[in-house]
Amino acid sequence: MKKSDETIWFEVRVSPAGKETEAVSSQLFDLGAAGVWEDDKNDTLVGYFSQVIEGAAVERLAAVVKPATVRVSQVVTDDWAKKYQQHFRPQPLAHQFFLLPIWDRAAPITGDRIPIVMEAGQAFGTGLHASTRLALSALESAVAGLSDLGRVKLLDVGTGTGILAIAAEKLGIGSVEAIDNDPVAVEVARENCVLNQCQLTRVSETPLEKLKSEYDVILSNILLETHRELASHYARLLTNRGQLIVAGLLGYQCEALAVILLRVGLVCESRRAMQEWAAMTFVRKVGAR
Repeated sequence: MKKSDETIWFEVRVSPAGKETEAVSSQLFDLGAAGVWEDDKNDTLVGYFSQVIEGAAVERLAAVVKPATVRVSQVVTDDWAKKYQQHFRPQPLAHQFFLLPIWDRAAPITGDRIPIVMEAGQAFGTGLHASTRLALSALESAVAGLSDLGRVKLLDVGTGTGILAIAAEKLGIGSVEAIDNDPVAVEVARENCVLNQCQLTRVSETPLEKLKSEYDVILSNILLETHRELASHYARLLTNRGQLIVAGLLGYQCEALAVILLRVGLVCESRRAMQEWAAMTFVRKVGAR
């Protein structure tokens, strides 16, 4: 029998996650998950909900990966919080950063790495996923080749928790704009900016098509189909010598994205991979504008 002060939550396990990890994660958050973590040993994504999900919601999850098993069970608050915190641990990120979960922000930092304090909340992008790590690594490379960082303008598309925007400001970029169409993600990103004392980063729900300024660096860690929809806006908003960093890709999707972006005058300059994931950096094709 549960204690009177315990809160019942519902654990939803989707397996196998396979190559659709990010799509399943996004679907779990869309359905209202308060946290999502990846059980690598069992190739399973685990989400936690304050209310039971059933019927059509379970069918939506099962449709992302076919065949898939979706299991729903009850857990108490302490149980899922402990599991989530065990997975979301202090650790190095890319070459220059160190991830500090808000509940362990006093953990020792290795070397001279730059700390990033994160509260994941109901937003995707804790820094643990390979696509986020690849985007951070590509960002480090992009910044290394820039001068006068205080005058550089960066746009983070689909910011989620805001981790990439926060990293950009901590690297010295003087103007950072982060956008997301999810109001919960915008709230979480703003809170994380406060936690990291980032005062130069603006977070909003402004749609990409509404933006008018040009950016020296555009970061976009989202799914291929959304990249396809936003391709013309990437090209419109990128400065002539700017860099577009695209992540959230599975390795086999890189060629398709290269074709999509070539149509709007952008060519791949570099590509990096981790596990089955990939990130690509694009620049404007000579004479394309």
